[in-house]
Amino acid sequence: MRELKTPTHGKSTDAPQRAGIGIKRVGGTMLAGAIIATVGFQAAPVKAFADTQTRQEVNVKARRTKVVDYGAGFDLSTPKNLKKRGVNIVVRYAGYQSGKFAWKNLKRREANALRKEGIDIVSVYETTTGWMRGGYPAGVKAAKLAKADIIANGGPKKPFVYFACDEDAGYTRQVNATLRGAAQVLGRDKVGIYGGYGVVDSALKTHSAARGWQTMAWSRGKVAKGIALFQTIKTYAGDVGLSYDSNFAHADDIGQWGIHTVATGSSPKQAATKQATSGPTPAPKATPKPAPVSSRRAPASSTPAPSKPAIEHLATLLLRVLGW
Repeated sequence: MRELKTPTHGKSTDAPQRAGIGIKRVGGTMLAGAIIATVGFQAAPVKAFADTQTRQEVNVKARRTKVVDYGAGFDLSTPKNLKKRGVNIVVRYAGYQSGKFAWKNLKRREANALRKEGIDIVSVYETTTGWMRGGYPAGVKAAKLAKADIIANGGPKKPFVYFACDEDAGYTRQVNATLRGAAQVLGRDKVGIYGGYGVVDSALKTHSAARGWQTMAWSRGKVAKGIALFQTIKTYAGDVGLSYDSNFAHADDIGQWGIHTVATGSSPKQAATKQATSGPTPAPKATPKPAPVSSRRAPASSTPAPSKPAIEHLATLLLRVLGW
């Protein structure tokens, strides 16, 4: 179990091999059997999956929302740079404001600056690579730390958190036990899993996690059914002032803090402006109920109808007046 020096999220020198990308040497040139899909801000190589439906799910059905994750390098210019590039959501670490893991953790100033620009936040917890071997107790501890940290940074009181298994793990039982421990603190619907195909697939099938964030690394060309996010193994650097990973969003609700959805909703800033300018919605006017219609016939008039002789007498008088 090693201590993380930089945010890896499945990045290593052998990541392409672990991700299942076929590498061939042709005329001294390395060629990857891959297709090119627009992810994040640049064209990223994505594995050409053998299964047509799986490839379609990853490259066509996935919503083209710009979701990035990063570990460090934030400054006050970052939110504006991200917004200019069309980023809607960032994934950031939660759990530590001090100590050896604090360097990669979201801070309150950063959270405020991101949300001011209308960029929403998703939370992920990770310490060392093999921390999820700790099982249930490790999950309880992690969830308590993440929850307290998210609230301190202005996040929701009942946050959703992904828990990262950042290695090619074969110990899915321990991972799922860790997630169940986290669910004891957060609630089962507030727990997500980050990892390769095997880890994510197992957690979703056993209902140990409500959402899955799968990395291309360690997935060997497979995509778990029902994932919320899919991360490529390409790391970008320089265009927004920090290094980041790019992700496909497979759903509107991927566990973000704010009130807007990934694809079509308003940002918290837009929603607040709309409410301030439009004011409260007036209550609809009450429609008066129509009077009940009786099926009974109207009662006859109490005044008796004139008799035939009376009518004839009136006619005679009228003729006399007219001189007839």
